[in-house]
Amino acid sequence: MWLKVKDKFEVCSRLREHRFQAFVISIMQRLFRAWKARLSILYSKYSTNKERLSHQPEDVELEDWKYLIQYFGSPEFKLVSERNKRNREKQITKHACGTKSFAEVEEYTRNPITGELDTPDKVWEIQHTRKDDRGKLAWLDSQSQQIHGQLQEVVVQQQSEEIEHPMTRDEILSSVVSERTGYVHGKGYGKKPRKRVTFSRKT
Repeated sequence: MWLKVKDKFEVCSRLREHRFQAFVISIMQRLFRAWKARLSILYSKYSTNKERLSHQPEDVELEDWKYLIQYFGSPEFKLVSERNKRNREKQITKHACGTKSFAEVEEYTRNPITGELDTPDKVWEIQHTRKDDRGKLAWLDSQSQQIHGQLQEVVVQQQSEEIEHPMTRDEILSSVVSERTGYVHGKGYGKKPRKRVTFSRKT
């Protein structure tokens, strides 16, 4: 699959091929997990294996579907599934991006004349609000609204003429929502946090 991607796309000169390969593979892994999750949901719709076998997905071979039925019913899978369910329930902020990635939504805010993206607070608002019955924007949760207010404050501060070296868009976002291991909160896949370099004293 990676070789097929290489045949269709050229890597721009400023991006090293191994970084591009790592990004593509991470997306493949995410899509594979999403595919398995969809099959797991289909499995859960039916109460018996006989019913599940009679509703074989079109994109799965019969032998593979038989294996997955046994796998989804195993104690090991159920244990992992319950743990993941509890972790999802702990998530505080919700987004309204649907199937679009955070990067896609952010790109839609680019000014066609200047080429500039909208400020981080405005992008965050688009990602975490939707229109209510009266057509007004409503926040999906109070935490997202609170983060938006903090982002607004930082954006206004950074636009001050007194600041000689203003923060970048990513730095503004990270200063409010912080970074986690492996990804930048609010950026989704593809955006990795900067590596922290530590130095030890010579003895």
